[in-house]
Amino acid sequence: MGKIWLGSIFLKDEDGYKIILRSLEHYKKRLRTINSSPELADAAMFSQIVQQEAMKTHPQVVELINKIPQSLTNTEELNLLEKEIPIFIKALESYKSDIQKAKSSTHEYYKKLIDVEQIEENELQNIDIAIKKVSSYSE
Repeated sequence: MGKIWLGSIFLKDEDGYKIILRSLEHYKKRLRTINSSPELADAAMFSQIVQQEAMKTHPQVVELINKIPQSLTNTEELNLLEKEIPIFIKALESYKSDIQKAKSSTHEYYKKLIDVEQIEENELQNIDIAIKKVSSYSE
């Protein structure tokens, strides 16, 4: 018997889909505005590569945002989301990083990207839990 992805249990039974959807929505917004990112301001060549990757990733993120709610009622579909773990992790890490930057930076980009007033107090903790649970397996 192979490994069983426990992330599906987290998504459905522990309402993990909520933090995943918030992070994907954020990631979608981040991908659309990547050309305005202060991290890329002084890296013209690298910026083009990042923008090309963002254009490729954006449709995948949009598809996942639509697919997750539909998958919650179908165990087979839910288990198929296992292959999306890398995107989930990237979205969660991006969301976490941008929350931290929005709280500590005065740069307008982050203030527009994340409304820190709307972020729950334990959101960073929820993100850490989601990263761990989405990545977990059992024998």
